[in-house]
Amino acid sequence: MRVGIAIAMAAMLALVSAALGQDERLARLPKDARGWLQDEVAYIITDRERDTFLALETIDERKAFIDAFWRRRDPIPATPQNELKDEHYCRLEQADRRFQEIASRPG
Repeated sequence: MRVGIAIAMAAMLALVSAALGQDERLARLPKDARGWLQDEVAYIITDRERDTFLALETIDERKAFIDAFWRRRDPIPATPQNELKDEHYCRLEQADRRFQEIASRPG
């Protein structure tokens, strides 16, 4: 019984530590990178991608990540535009317009 409680407590502590670590890494990001992560792709980025992005150190690394992020989601790579990316940003703009008076954040 005590072993089970100890394991559960250790698991909870690990989750809290991971969350605090992510918050610290998020706070260290430049404003534009933080905005991209929190406002632009918050609903479509995977946990693994978020962790990878938060671990990046330079502007060039983050720019390369963002380019690769959208390339992976391009439904028709042979075309010059990324249809999914275009649609995503169009929908964000629509949401901003429709909910600007009641939303606490963009998107």
